[in-house]
Amino acid sequence: MHTAPHFAQDLGVLIWVLIFCFGIFLAALWTALPFAVFGIKSRLNDVNGRLQEVINRLGRIADLLVESQDPTAARGSEPKKPEGDVPPWSGFSGPS
Repeated sequence: MHTAPHFAQDLGVLIWVLIFCFGIFLAALWTALPFAVFGIKSRLNDVNGRLQEVINRLGRIADLLVESQDPTAARGSEPKKPEGDVPPWSGFSGPS
């Protein structure tokens, strides 16, 4: 009949041990995470800069390809209006 109080005591001790282990784990993360984040910040900035260069180069290549196919259709210019019958959902009001 004395097993119930021992079980409650053992459960309480187990809960405190789990809380303590979680606290140790949280303290380790709290210590290591800033070094993990700020240690790679310069590398991420370098990668971001390189990706921006690639995006800019691809944009220039796309412009050159468009200009080689149609010199008046460069990026940023107005699209040419189609000739003939234009469906109403196309966004064009018709031939000018």
